[in-house]
Amino acid sequence: MAKPQHIPIKLSAWAAAIEYGVTVNKVKAGLKAVGIEPGEDGKYSLREIAAAIFDSTGLKSKAAEARYQKQINEAQMVRDKVLENKGELIKKSDVTEFLMDAQTVLFQIARHSKLS
Repeated sequence: MAKPQHIPIKLSAWAAAIEYGVTVNKVKAGLKAVGIEPGEDGKYSLREIAAAIFDSTGLKSKAAEARYQKQINEAQMVRDKVLENKGELIKKSDVTEFLMDAQTVLFQIARHSKLS
């Protein structure tokens, strides 16, 4: 006995927007965020549309992630400023200059030592 073949139900973005009660822009933005392209007929399967509308990896999560990253960056800048004001944060150029001077002194000591 032959196994029945699955034929997906397909809708255009416009029909999906009407069916789910959202705007066409929301459907299209969700499809784009999830990376779904229309089929040859210009339509999407119900599974693709549902993923675009209800998937948490879409635009909302990207926006939230961007907000959190901005807060993290601002907190890091404030922390660095506080450490700099306390004198606990050292500039990279000061450390580089110190290490170059130390390297020169160590080479001179090694060069003038009696070691072979």
